[in-house]
Amino acid sequence: MLPVTFEKEPGVEVGLINGMTPGSKEEWYFAVALWSFKLEFYYQVPIRGGRRLAGGRILDFLVFTPFPTPEPVMGSYWHSGKKADDDRLMLALLRDYYGVEPVPLWEHELTSVKQAIETTREKLHL
Repeated sequence: MLPVTFEKEPGVEVGLINGMTPGSKEEWYFAVALWSFKLEFYYQVPIRGGRRLAGGRILDFLVFTPFPTPEPVMGSYWHSGKKADDDRLMLALLRDYYGVEPVPLWEHELTSVKQAIETTREKLHL
């Protein structure tokens, strides 16, 4: 996998996640952590119609641990203030849809590959 410069942050190199360009460097770091533990996962999973239907969502990661565990990557800009209410609804939707508690990951927990590996080990009890 050849690294590419991440458009949103010049100088940050990332690769593709399951054939798709990551939405953030934090998503890339988390994917690298998942690969390091040899965990299977889906990336950018449409839930209830995804972006095509009102009320639909895109889940960042669905990780098989061994059961499907929804793992959204949350950045402070998009997931704070008034937007936090929408996050509560999204987490409830994921809980209902998959029947398990989602494991949100915050950008401050994924500032490097090394930290992403530590966070993944802790949050997924590996």
